[in-house]
Amino acid sequence: YGVGGSPTLIINGEKVTSYRDPGNLLIAVCSGFKKQPKECQTELSFVNPSPTFGNKAGASGSSGSCN
Repeated sequence: YGVGGSPTLIINGEKVTSYRDPGNLLIAVCSGFKKQPKECQTELSFVNPSPTFGNKAGASGSSGSCN
């Protein structure tokens, strides 16, 4: 798909440009439907998550580093 970075969103084989917040990602996914499912009516936040969202408290990070 020519992905060169993360995160990258691919919908129906097409690379999609979208903001990273939940609300805009839902809009991007739902735009691929001719008949949108009821889940597309869900109201989600338009606030970007922090870079470490989803990490469990106390979980160890990767051992990688940047020099």
